[in-house]
Amino acid sequence: MTITTLIAILLLILLWFLLRRKSSTHTNDKLAKFWERPKYATKWDIEIKYPKSKFLQEKSIERKRKEAIEKERLESERKKQIIERHIKAARKEVQNKHEPLSKAELKLLSSLFYDYPKTCQLIEAVQSNYPEESRQWCAEVVLSELEANTERK
Repeated sequence: MTITTLIAILLLILLWFLLRRKSSTHTNDKLAKFWERPKYATKWDIEIKYPKSKFLQEKSIERKRKEAIEKERLESERKKQIIERHIKAARKEVQNKHEPLSKAELKLLSSLFYDYPKTCQLIEAVQSNYPEESRQWCAEVVLSELEANTERK
């Protein structure tokens, strides 16, 4: 009886090795999926085993909404700072030139996001083509061209 038990155990071990080798070559085999388990738990396994509660999911949604609002606030604050910087630079340029700005120049300046050097450059370009015209007239021409360009787009 002991010999038959020993032979049966050896045959089971041999069968196990044969099935193991066969299952490793055939990945679609059910035995392969059963024997070859991952060495560690994946994130997916953990999420299935321990799902988040509704409260935590809602909290994370609320947190994402708050983060989006904060991001928008920071972006608008950054844009305001850039505009303020341009306004300060424009005021310094105007103080250095000691020339009062006309209403057309101020409107042009605000439409170009208070970029004073760009405003002056556009006005001077028109003034070089029409030297007999005043600076205010040139500013109005540039402003009308900008408005025409924005209407086309």
